[in-house]
Amino acid sequence: MKKLLTMFSALTMISAPITAVSCGNFETRDRSKISLALFKTQLALVPVFDPQNTITTVTETIFQNAIYGALETNEYRGEVASKELEFTYYQQGTTPSSWTDLKWQPTTGGGEKTSLIKVKIAASATSIHFADATEIITTALYRTQPVYLATIKFNYEEKTLKPLPATAMMQYFAILNPTFYFTTRHFDIKKTATEVEIAAVPSSERYVGKNVITFS
Repeated sequence: MKKLLTMFSALTMISAPITAVSCGNFETRDRSKISLALFKTQLALVPVFDPQNTITTVTETIFQNAIYGALETNEYRGEVASKELEFTYYQQGTTPSSWTDLKWQPTTGGGEKTSLIKVKIAASATSIHFADATEIITTALYRTQPVYLATIKFNYEEKTLKPLPATAMMQYFAILNPTFYFTTRHFDIKKTATEVEIAAVPSSERYVGKNVITFS
C-alpha cells in the first residue's frame, strides 16, 4: 500500500540538496520541507481505510484525512486538526468551488471509488513539514481494508535481530522494510529470548493482527 502511495522517481527538498528516491519512503530530513509541487499523479488514487464498510458518504474531513494519510512518512503523520495543508476545490477549469460530499461508485474490478475531485493542495503559512502547493490535480478515493500483518514477510537478518534490544527494533525494521510505516502509531514490537512479535496497535487504520518472528 505504501509503495502505491509513494511511487515517484525523485523528491526535491526545499532548502536542501536534491535527494533521489526510487519507489520508496520519503522522509523529512534536517527539518527540510517536502515540496507539494512535485505531487502530480502520485495522489491520483488515494485509499480510505474502512474495515467495516461503514462510510456511506465521503465528507470533506474524510477526504482531507485521506490526503494527509497519503503524505505520511515514517517520521510524520499529519491530520486535519494540524492545519498544515489548505485545500481549494474546483468544478470546471480554474474557478474555485465549494466541497460536495461524494458517494461510492462500483468499479469493474469489484472495488469502489469516488467520482473525480479537482483540488489544489497548498502548505499553510505555518506548515513545518510542507512547502509550496500542487497544481490543480484530479484525484479519487477508493475504499480499502487494513493489511493483515500475518500475511507479510518482513525483511530482517536473524544474526542481527537476535542480539538487538527491543528499543531499537522499530528503527531496524523501518530501515529494512521502507514500504511499511514502522512507528508507534501503527506498531507495538515486543521481544523475548526466542521471538519478536510485531503487533498492530488498536488505533492503526492501516494494519491489523500480528506477525511473530521466531529464532532458530
